[in-house]
Amino acid sequence: MNPNKSYKWPAKLHLVSSRGAGEDIYRSWGDLLAVDTGIKVHVAGEDDDVDRFRWLGHIKLFDLTGDDGSKTSQMLMANQHHCVRDGGPFPIRIAWVRSKGNAGFFTKGDSGIKTPRDIKPGTRFCRMTYSPKIRMIDGLLAWAKVRHDEIIWVDINKPGESYQSVVEGRSDLSFGFPNSPNILAAERKKQSIKWVDLNAEADPEGAKRFRDRDPLITFGLIHSGVDSAIGHWGTVGINFELTRKDTNAELVYNLAKWLDENYPRFKDKHPQNKFRNRQTLIEGLRHTYLPCHEGTISYLRDIGIWTKAHDMRQAENESLVDQYAMAYQQCMWEADRQKIWVARESEEWVKFWNDYKKSNLPELKLFDDLPVVAV
Repeated sequence: MNPNKSYKWPAKLHLVSSRGAGEDIYRSWGDLLAVDTGIKVHVAGEDDDVDRFRWLGHIKLFDLTGDDGSKTSQMLMANQHHCVRDGGPFPIRIAWVRSKGNAGFFTKGDSGIKTPRDIKPGTRFCRMTYSPKIRMIDGLLAWAKVRHDEIIWVDINKPGESYQSVVEGRSDLSFGFPNSPNILAAERKKQSIKWVDLNAEADPEGAKRFRDRDPLITFGLIHSGVDSAIGHWGTVGINFELTRKDTNAELVYNLAKWLDENYPRFKDKHPQNKFRNRQTLIEGLRHTYLPCHEGTISYLRDIGIWTKAHDMRQAENESLVDQYAMAYQQCMWEADRQKIWVARESEEWVKFWNDYKKSNLPELKLFDDLPVVAV
């Protein structure tokens, strides 16, 4: 079932994702692609998103990776652990859609915290030292109108500890993904938690304060994960399969075509494949700041989906992402000239880059919708 009989697929396709579930997701459709096309699909697992993005965009060991919008934005902004010489932003492009994700904040089952407004000074909050989810926590505290210095911070050093910290009563609140392996396993043990209700419709002023701090967030009903989360308001977002601008356009075109046409064959082979379809891609393109790859654009034109509104957004998104990539390189060169050590351990470099961003680059944010184009 070769999607294009005249196209000669390369010998290999290199995919990298998080270990475990991420690898399983790629194999759930990659094995079918290999049978259909003869291409050898190489799947690697790596939990360190700095390495995954570096291997994709800078070292070019891989053709594709998938991640949630928050981690992609952290890479583009070279925040925290991404602030290294051979990491940070590069001309990243959307190849296809990956999934529709959801997340939120959870507390113990008998806690009095039901909405962000129940968070008060003295609340004990898990501070995940391994994670870049700082702006999301900033947003929640802005919704609650509580300052950072009014919170009791409980340091969490690895995934899984936050859940135990909450259910054992060492912490009151933590961020989490309802479908993460740690939370799925813990809930099977009947350890009771509940999810803080992020109902943006019931409290639009609070939700606006959140999004003023983290403009990459949208709110909606949690649709996947543990039973305690389903149907409650959390954060939702569409995640993409990502590649580089210079990835071969014919490869991306034919990969997009194959994924679109063969969705019925692989959609039930992994729960995360449910939203790996054309409809979710169209929904995601309405709001994302990430540009599409030219191969994906060509395919969407051919099936009549790509419009003038998409052209306008694409030009804006390309300019934004490529501007970040160029600015990071220029900033490093200037740091070298001033003999500033370019390393994430260097407070001087991190401050130099952050100041440069504020002075020279626009903020990354989601769009409300595509522009209205007169015909």
